[in-house]
Amino acid sequence: MLVSIGSVKLNLNVIGLNQDRVSQMLGFLREVYGRFSGELFVDVNLYDTISSMELNIISRLRRYGVRISGLGMLSYHDAYSGIPAIFLSWEVSVRYGLGVLRAIAHHEAAHSILHGSLIYYIMPKTRLSMYEAYALFMGVKDFEVTKYLKDIGLGRYQIPLMRHNLQGLKFDDIFDLKVLLQALPLAEDLLRLGILGVDNNLVKIMLELGFKLLKINDTFAKFKVVEDVYIKRIRPLLIQP
Repeated sequence: MLVSIGSVKLNLNVIGLNQDRVSQMLGFLREVYGRFSGELFVDVNLYDTISSMELNIISRLRRYGVRISGLGMLSYHDAYSGIPAIFLSWEVSVRYGLGVLRAIAHHEAAHSILHGSLIYYIMPKTRLSMYEAYALFMGVKDFEVTKYLKDIGLGRYQIPLMRHNLQGLKFDDIFDLKVLLQALPLAEDLLRLGILGVDNNLVKIMLELGFKLLKINDTFAKFKVVEDVYIKRIRPLLIQP
């Protein structure tokens, strides 16, 4: 089914959801796409359960020959077909609340706007391991998404997701850095609300990094800065004696 939101066209694929829930999820997407003035075509996949969404993701990875990808997430996006695609599940609202579902709907919609080209899913040339590069490149794109949402007046709706993501982090794994990168554009609010603290050296380094990234426009240039800071200052903190 084709749905239009201004100049944005959504190719809607719905699995196991009633119309009320579909309408609510589309309403969240409309909050982002309604603020976008350019033309865009997006494959939007809405599921009732997380498991049905992940089965589709696994099939999609095999179809396009993707060898590295993170599973176990609340939502997904890609552009493997040459068309930006996003994947959302209503079960997220059942498990974690409607605020988290709204946040990830905004998050994935912003990815389709900012990272709708296949180039953003090809790993940059790097001095890091594939695992490290994958986590940090994802984090850079998530940083851009959060900044974009903040810039268009929707940043506050990311707070429930940030609270969920940051809860219980030990800051001893590179995927914790991905989560921190996503949170950095909202660091002031997260610090004020007590969701993020500065009693950790890694967090302090990441806050400094966030200020640097705000001055850089290009995604791949951001990644190079993150890579350099990671190698020189962060990786030694993650290596256990």
